Amino acid sequence: MDKKNWYPLSEQLDKIGDIVDNTMHKVFREELPTRWDKLFGGEGYLACDLIDKEDHLLLRAEVPGLKKENLEISASEDSVTIKGERKQASEEKGENYYRVERKFGTFSRTIGLPVEIKPDAIDATLKDGILEIKMPKKEIKKSKKVQIIVK
Repeated sequence: MDKKNWYPLSEQLDKIGDIVDNTMHKVFREELPTRWDKLFGGEGYLACDLIDKEDHLLLRAEVPGLKKENLEISASEDSVTIKGERKQASEEKGENYYRVERKFGTFSRTIGLPVEIKPDAIDATLKDGILEIKMPKKEIKKSKKVQIIVK
């Protein structure tokens, strides 16, 4: 090897770069998704659609198998929070399970809203596993335009 073209620092930096790349790949592609699934019961977070209608916002959330008694909805002028609990229907003794994929436990999601709403006028319905929350928009006071005469 020609000493004139040998750059030991460059080789060390390349090795460090490879170690960082491999570590980041392991954390963000392997470890984090697994931990995320465990944190949220394997289903990620609560799937929602937020639709802007003329006079209200409509939030649709998938909550399959949940009863309205197991849901809690709260709102402020700029956000809405949905909390719930999935409960196991019954305990079966003496059964041997090879795999259980139904998840139980609590969940919570807060959704920021693009416009202010009237929290005290919200209407929520639950039908066929879909929660619909109708949130009337707060009236925006239009500013009054006044002509100023320059003296």
